Amino acid sequence: ILDSVRLCDKNMALSLTPQHVVLLSGAGVALLLGGYALRHRSQSGARPLVVITVAVTLWLVADVARDVVATGVMMRPLAVLLYLGVSTTVAGWGAFAIEFSGYRSRVSRPVWVLLAVEPAASVLLVATNPIHRLWYTGDITTGVPGVGPAFWAHTVYAYVLVVGGIALLLWRLRRKQTLYPR
Repeated sequence: ILDSVRLCDKNMALSLTPQHVVLLSGAGVALLLGGYALRHRSQSGARPLVVITVAVTLWLVADVARDVVATGVMMRPLAVLLYLGVSTTVAGWGAFAIEFSGYRSRVSRPVWVLLAVEPAASVLLVATNPIHRLWYTGDITTGVPGVGPAFWAHTVYAYVLVVGGIALLLWRLRRKQTLYPR
């Protein structure tokens, strides 16, 4: 088994581990699925699925970039991109579950606003973390810092949205009485 794949350039060499290759392959698969969903955007849940696939791609690429090419100075912008991907994936999942389960018309405007605001707030908190230390308790450019209360609030929000989305989809499956509803 290869320990790493070397990508060489005149000025630099990047080492990709098998984990990096898997993550980048996942990003490619996500983009392919996003293209498929985009072609079928009139179907229920297709638009949020496009958002999810683009966000997952951003998340995976930023994660690999942080590990492979990041210097201290690059860690903050890559963390912002990473959490843009993470937060948007979670919001997209919530929107997908609501739409695909047939509850779109029953969801109030504040819920849709919350789905959009949380990713923006998360990215803003990560970007401005040196000022308030609410997301990370230490300096991200010097290594792996501890996490602060804003990170934990985001994590709780994300888990509630993921579990709630799964519950909505299971409820829909139970309601439809068939394994493969149209």
